[in-house]
Amino acid sequence: VGYIVWCSHGFEKPIPGFSWTPPTKMFDTIFHTVEEANLRAKYLFHVKNAFGIDEETMLDKYDYGEKVKKKCKTFYCTPMESGRTWKVAVVPAEIFEWMDHIDFNRHPFDEIDEVESTIGSAI
Repeated sequence: VGYIVWCSHGFEKPIPGFSWTPPTKMFDTIFHTVEEANLRAKYLFHVKNAFGIDEETMLDKYDYGEKVKKKCKTFYCTPMESGRTWKVAVVPAEIFEWMDHIDFNRHPFDEIDEVESTIGSAI
């Protein structure tokens, strides 16, 4: 048992006249506690975002939101100019494998050795 952090970057809804598939939910890491997973999700969303920009610029420039469901957080934002949504979420590990459009290969947004140092300094 544990909690998986995943991320996606793409169009959440179909665009008229274009072929569309939902964005892939890419695996990030797994943690024993929801608190650790939420800390990692927040860091990945803000600091290692798909846009490659700093947190302040992202939050000032883009439409941003956060949701919580059963203690698991979801962070998301959509730049108006591209319409591609950057989303990072936490789910119980046993749910991830049953979700649609998942990829168990780790995403490319940061290096795995950064994960431990990020969580260790945030606790």
